[in-house]
Amino acid sequence: MKNLLLIVTLLFSLVCVGCGPKGNTVVTPSDTELTAEEAQAQEEDDQKREEYESGGDRE
Repeated sequence: MKNLLLIVTLLFSLVCVGCGPKGNTVVTPSDTELTAEEAQAQEEDDQKREEYESGGDRE
C-alpha cells in the first residue's frame, strides 16, 4: 500500500511540475527576424554593395 501511495504521489508531482506555470519566460526574436530599422539598414548596405561591385563609384 505504501508503494502505491508513493507511486501515485510521484506521478502527481511530475504532472504538476510539467503542467505548471512556466514563470518568467522571455520570447526573443530569432536571428532571421529584423526590426524595421535593421531591415532598412540591411537594404541600404545591399544597395551600396551592388553599386560597388558593379563599379559605380570607381573612377
